[in-house]
Amino acid sequence: MKIMFVAQTPPPIHGAALINDSILTLLRNRCNVEVQHLNLSASNTIAEMQASSLIKAWRAFFRVVKFLLRATLKDVDLTYVNVSPSGLSSIRDYVFLVVASFRSDRVLAHFHGNVKSGSIFGSGFFKFLVPKKVEYIYLDKVLAVNALQPHRKCHFLPNFAPDEDRLCSLKNNKVPEITVGFLSNMLPAKGIWEFLDICANALRLGKKFSVLIGGDWTLKFDLSDYRNWLEENSDVADSFEHLGALNSESKVSFFSNINIFIYPSHNDAFPLVILEAMASRVAVISSNVGAIGSMLGSSSGIFEPSDFDGFLTRLCYLLDNPSVIESEGKRLACRYYAEFSERKFCERIFKTLGV
Repeated sequence: MKIMFVAQTPPPIHGAALINDSILTLLRNRCNVEVQHLNLSASNTIAEMQASSLIKAWRAFFRVVKFLLRATLKDVDLTYVNVSPSGLSSIRDYVFLVVASFRSDRVLAHFHGNVKSGSIFGSGFFKFLVPKKVEYIYLDKVLAVNALQPHRKCHFLPNFAPDEDRLCSLKNNKVPEITVGFLSNMLPAKGIWEFLDICANALRLGKKFSVLIGGDWTLKFDLSDYRNWLEENSDVADSFEHLGALNSESKVSFFSNINIFIYPSHNDAFPLVILEAMASRVAVISSNVGAIGSMLGSSSGIFEPSDFDGFLTRLCYLLDNPSVIESEGKRLACRYYAEFSERKFCERIFKTLGV
């Protein structure tokens, strides 16, 4: 079986790239599959993704030309495209899907984000411009509510935590040394400012815990922003530690040393870091955006991004009730293994791809 795999893979490191890399590895390990990979990424770092440059434009143009040459010269059984649900990249990906429809027996469009009604792949007029041959892959039904189309075949493929084996075997530290963590690229949209203020307020209320922060600096939140915040909150600054960008090894170490994970994100779809926290048996307090509610299930630790008091109250409750931290961590680990394990992911992706 010949597959053209058009998707971002690291670098830079983000959720979609990691999952794409995992799918690519799974496919290459199957002897009945021949895979041609075209990496869509035009950036090497998260900061570079946020900035415009002639080098990026050239890389992006080169990748489009490369795809068009491959797609028009070679017939394949399946074309898999990691599709951007909105923005300029979605127009590029739309072209990929149309061209692929002429040379592939099957075409799969995998959305790693929330497909909104205004998107070219949403429920508006433009949906009729996408060839009927194209099948859609969504992470969760919540993320497809504005894009489900009766005439189009669709699949649901929840992600898994690529470091599952090591994360599931972790035994977190117990009280009295409670540690609260945050892990993401340092972007305001991920809730870094809210996280810092939530923890600072809890510390001022007399709660005893330390704070670990993991993630690379970005153009929108860099080292100077962090230092300025520490200076303005010098009374609690000693409780905070920033670890920098984390690789696979240091990420496992991070989750082994925290008891509570707080993620007040403003804009997310199906964040891998939530799955990683679940697999690590860590209690989670998160905003209710994207599919996070579906991921966590019946949890009382889910709030609207703007509900600062809700986050703070839940954190204080957990700090005052260590047994709840442990029981919630176990519940989330059981839910992860039942719904989002690598075994289930493999079954679903192979069934979807037909390999």
